[in-house]
Amino acid sequence: MDSMLGSWKMVAGSVEGFDEFCDAMKIPEPMRQKMREGQDYSVTLTRDGDTYTSVREVNGKTETFVFKLNEWFTVTTDGREVKSLFKVDGGKLLGDHETNGQKTSSARYVQGDKLLTETTGNGKTMKASFQRV
Repeated sequence: MDSMLGSWKMVAGSVEGFDEFCDAMKIPEPMRQKMREGQDYSVTLTRDGDTYTSVREVNGKTETFVFKLNEWFTVTTDGREVKSLFKVDGGKLLGDHETNGQKTSSARYVQGDKLLTETTGNGKTMKASFQRV
């Protein structure tokens, strides 16, 4: 988990499976367009004791959420309430998420000099990579 601490910026063109994931999750086109515009995406993860803070910046908009491992928490993002739980397993930060009655899972892990992310919902996975800054 400590290897994920720090600041990361999404690698341009690294997103895979976006349309298939959006189709499976029935994400409406206006939301998809907003997500496509989010290619200028960076995230900073810090830790203070057993509390983690994630600050993400997408196209100049900043969102911050604070969490502890193995504890559910709720945030509002893009007008949607998202309930999440993070845990660490095998060096990966694994998340379970619920929003608008839909469930997704996520995995974040460091491989070489990249932070890799995978988000899965309704059997389809979207992947992206981030470079440390």
